[in-house]
Amino acid sequence: MSESMVERVARAMFEKHRIGERAWPVPEAEVYRLFAATAIEAMREPTEAMIDASNQEWDGRMSHRSSSAWRAMIDAALANGIEADVA
Repeated sequence: MSESMVERVARAMFEKHRIGERAWPVPEAEVYRLFAATAIEAMREPTEAMIDASNQEWDGRMSHRSSSAWRAMIDAALANGIEADVA
């Protein structure tokens, strides 16, 4: 099974703030996963800048679909997050 987005973000947070030579997973890995899921959930609604970037990429033809696709991807990342990582 491939690494979920929650696990990827949790590991990146750990690596960025690692002290010493500890290796993943650490005893507090679940805390990192919860922080990661919270951060991903906060990204569920695209910002105006994100929508504008999508409009530029797709010549304005996909703004509604882009926002819907973005939310679906975030929902999938969360649905396949913590449950998949601890299984």
